[in-house]
Amino acid sequence: MRLGGDQVSLPTLATERLVLRPFELADAAAVRRLAGAPEVALTTQNIPHPYEEGMAESWISSHLPAWEARDVLTLAVSVEGEGLVGAVSLHINRAHRRGELGYWVGFPYWNRG
Repeated sequence: MRLGGDQVSLPTLATERLVLRPFELADAAAVRRLAGAPEVALTTQNIPHPYEEGMAESWISSHLPAWEARDVLTLAVSVEGEGLVGAVSLHINRAHRRGELGYWVGFPYWNRG
């Protein structure tokens, strides 16, 4: 990840269980299916229901500009062998030197540790 200069890219972070990576437009169908579930929408303030066609692509396309502006870092939560299971975001408030972490996990992956 390069923080200075003209080029800024989204980071990828890996643990033994998870990979936090930039979303790709190819993830849009999985985002619609997972985030569009009523159970997920009921547990968040920012996910609409129904999750209409085109919303996932628009949301994914907003990630790089938001990170370049240092406002929000949004990454896909992936599990090896299962693919996309959710998302995590860090909303940055530079004026107050604070951040707010938010996430959602697709309903099929709830209560799985």
